[in-house]
Amino acid sequence: MATQVLFLIEILVAAFVLWLGLYAITRDLPWRHESERLWQRAPLLTGAGLVLASVYFFGNAMKMVSSRPEEFMRWQQLTLWGIPIAVALFLMAVVELTRAGRPVPR
Repeated sequence: MATQVLFLIEILVAAFVLWLGLYAITRDLPWRHESERLWQRAPLLTGAGLVLASVYFFGNAMKMVSSRPEEFMRWQQLTLWGIPIAVALFLMAVVELTRAGRPVPR
């Protein structure tokens, strides 16, 4: 019973983080600004990081209910790669937010 409740909580958290990531991406769509590069906008970086974090959370939920050790390792290998990339995207978003008031050198 406790595993089922934790699984549902993990799925809800993953779905919320995915929704939040997609919402952040749609706040600053790429075709609204032609002058800036694609990866120099904080909402796009943050949204991409949140989407990758949601992949990790969905993988954690699947690891929780996996029955065999091989299945557990497969889910761990499939979802662990997104976290370092998400952290890098969040750090890039912080850098872009601190540069937001300064003119970008061309």
